[in-house]
Amino acid sequence: MNKIVVFAPPAHGHVNPSLPVVRELVRRGDQVIYYNHEDFREKIESTGCTFRPYPQTDMSATKITEILRGGNLAAVINLIMKSTEILLPFSIEELEREKPDMVIIDSIAVWGRMAATIQQLPTVAFMAFFLMYGTEEEKRLPINLRHILQWLPEIPGTVIPFIRIIFKYGFRMLPPFKSFLPLRGDNNLFFTSKEFHPHSPLLDDSFHFVGPSISGTTPDTHFIPAENTGDVIYIALGTIHGRRDFFLQCLETFADYPAHFILSVGNEIDPESLGIIPDNFSVHKHVPQLEILQRVKAFISHAGMNSIHEGLYFSVPMLLIPQQFEQLFGARCVANQGAGLFLDHHTRFKQFTNQELRDSLDKLLGDSCYKDNADKISLSLKKTGGYNQAADKIQQFILQNQ
Repeated sequence: MNKIVVFAPPAHGHVNPSLPVVRELVRRGDQVIYYNHEDFREKIESTGCTFRPYPQTDMSATKITEILRGGNLAAVINLIMKSTEILLPFSIEELEREKPDMVIIDSIAVWGRMAATIQQLPTVAFMAFFLMYGTEEEKRLPINLRHILQWLPEIPGTVIPFIRIIFKYGFRMLPPFKSFLPLRGDNNLFFTSKEFHPHSPLLDDSFHFVGPSISGTTPDTHFIPAENTGDVIYIALGTIHGRRDFFLQCLETFADYPAHFILSVGNEIDPESLGIIPDNFSVHKHVPQLEILQRVKAFISHAGMNSIHEGLYFSVPMLLIPQQFEQLFGARCVANQGAGLFLDHHTRFKQFTNQELRDSLDKLLGDSCYKDNADKISLSLKKTGGYNQAADKIQQFILQNQ
C-alpha cells in the first residue's frame, strides 16, 4: 500500500478535478491524506481518504472568491505567499511525521512544493490551468494601465513574505522561476489533452495529459420544458462570478430568441431578484452541469478550466465571457481551435452591447464549423484515460522512486 499526501488550496476549481483521482487511488488500496481548509472536509472525505485541516490563515474559499470577483490575480498571489509563511512549517512537520511515498501538489500550492523539496520527497503536480508561459495566447493577453495600477499595491505583500521564507529556508526549496506558477513537480498531470493544450517551451517529458476526470452520466431533461423541441442554450459563470448585471443582460437580450435558455446563477443571487423571467428562460441557483451539457446546443460560460473541458467533452460549442486573465487565456485556446467565440470586454473593464452578445450567439449557432471543431476536441479528450490514467501514472511514479 502506498502512502500519498495531497496539498491543495481551498478553491473548488482546484479541488474538484482531484477528487475522482483520489477516490480511484483509495479504491486501489492506497492511503491518501488530503490537506485543505476545514470547509472542504465533507467533499474530500467523500472520496474515502483521510482529511487533515490546515492551520488558520487568511486563505479560504470565501476570501479567494472575494478577490477573484475583483479580477485581481496579483492579490491571489499575495494571499498565497502570506499563507505560505504559515503553511510551510506546518507542511514540513506533517511530511516529516507521515513520510509519504509521494506528495501530490496543486499547481498553486506553493507551501506543499517547498515542503516536499525540503524533505526530498518526489512530487506530482496537478495542473489546474493551462501552462501559459511562452505560448502565442499569452503574448496576446491585453494589459493596460488599469491592470498595472491594480497589481502594484500587491507587490510588497507578495515580495516581503517571499524574502522572509528565503532567509529562513534558503534558495534550495525554490522551484524554477519560469514555472513558479503554475508550479511544476517531478511529474505533472494535465487534466486536458495534448492536442488541446497550446504549445509552450516548458512542456517536456515530465508532462502527461490525462484528460478531464469525467465519468459516465445520463442526459438530464428535467430542466427543459416538455413542450420545447428547439435549441437549448446553457448559461453559467461558475462558482465565483455571479454577475447579476450579466444575467440581467442575458434575460433582456435573449427574451425573444428562438431557443430555450437554462440560466444557473449560483449561490449569491436569488433568482427572484432578477425580476420577470421571460417564458423561454428557466433560472436556477444550480443545475447538474454534466447532465445538462449533453442536451444543449451551446454553452455561454466564463471560460473556467473545468467548464471549458466539461463543455468540450460533450462537443458543445462555446460562447465565452472571461472575467480574468486566466479565463481569457482559456477562451483564446477554445477560439484558436475553432470551437467557440469569446467576448473579452470584462477583462478590459468594458461592457459589450446586447447586440454584440446576440450576434455572437447567432454566429456560433449559424456556422457548423464550431460544432465540428468541438467534436474534434471532444474526441481528443475522450481518448485520454481520465482519472484512471491519472491514478496509473501516480502509482507508476511511486514505483520508479522506490
